Amino acid sequence: MDEIVACHHRKRRVASYLYLYDEGWDYVEAYSPRLLESVILKPGEKEHLIQDLERFRASRPRYRRLGVPYHRGYLLYGPPGTGKTSLVSAVRSKIRYVDLCLST
Repeated sequence: MDEIVACHHRKRRVASYLYLYDEGWDYVEAYSPRLLESVILKPGEKEHLIQDLERFRASRPRYRRLGVPYHRGYLLYGPPGTGKTSLVSAVRSKIRYVDLCLST
């Protein structure tokens, strides 16, 4: 039984969850994240984003030492349907770190 519970907890840590805001936060059932390779951007943009996130993850001790909040934000812009949600989902799936919350 302990092995099953441990497996479930490991799975929860790497799963992606999608919440949409429309007069309150709603969980989207059966959400499957995109693969980063399936998101099309200009050459080098995905790699630059992943490198930046990895550099940020490694900087936690510096933030603590300086006494500033450990936080990183990105502003994705563009009309609906241009891949913003897909990119965030794919990055989250790739590095298992980014929390995914979207507003409609």
